[in-house]
Amino acid sequence: MNWKRILSLSLFFALSAYFMQGDSPLEYKPAETKISSGDRTPAATKITKEELSHSNGELERSGLAAEKVKAINQLNEFHAGSPAYTEENILKRQSMLDELVKNPQETVQVFSKLMGNSKDDGLKSFLLNLTMNSKLEDDEKAEIFVARLKAGAVISKEGLVPDEHLSFMVSISHLRRIENEEAREFALNELKKENSLLRSKGFRQLYKDYFNEAL
Repeated sequence: MNWKRILSLSLFFALSAYFMQGDSPLEYKPAETKISSGDRTPAATKITKEELSHSNGELERSGLAAEKVKAINQLNEFHAGSPAYTEENILKRQSMLDELVKNPQETVQVFSKLMGNSKDDGLKSFLLNLTMNSKLEDDEKAEIFVARLKAGAVISKEGLVPDEHLSFMVSISHLRRIENEEAREFALNELKKENSLLRSKGFRQLYKDYFNEAL
């Protein structure tokens, strides 16, 4: 399965506004910062063949229910086909996303484990987007996003990440858009306890950009 087909930053933002929960697209709420969107584009990085092959059988070995693995594979194929924004496709996509909400703690636990252990950033980005677009509760979504952020990334002092760590940016952007204030604040407090992140000047810059708060 070629997860890297969905790894571009432009598709990430398209997915965030396309076929979202319910019948209307979810509005993207950028942080109030003076940094331009161009400044947040990850630097181009050469991706090796080894990095492209890590997802082989990874979902199947993750402990996720077979029905959920099947739904994720179908969603990957569905998005790869650039489907039209029609009522039929909205319902089709939602039926696949609904599989993730069955036994939600299983989804949260396995997705969180993959965020920490998987070497395939494209797979992680895809699962993060599915998480945001699913009907999981906000605290469940936040737990998955925090798991990805705790796994860390290479971050420059300006707050930029290379392409192979793009899922870090996906996660922090989705966490910024969590609507439940209590769930978001709990997640942010968890990040404030993570010394490996707090020692990074680049992470502190990202945190300030997205959450308007200095660490």
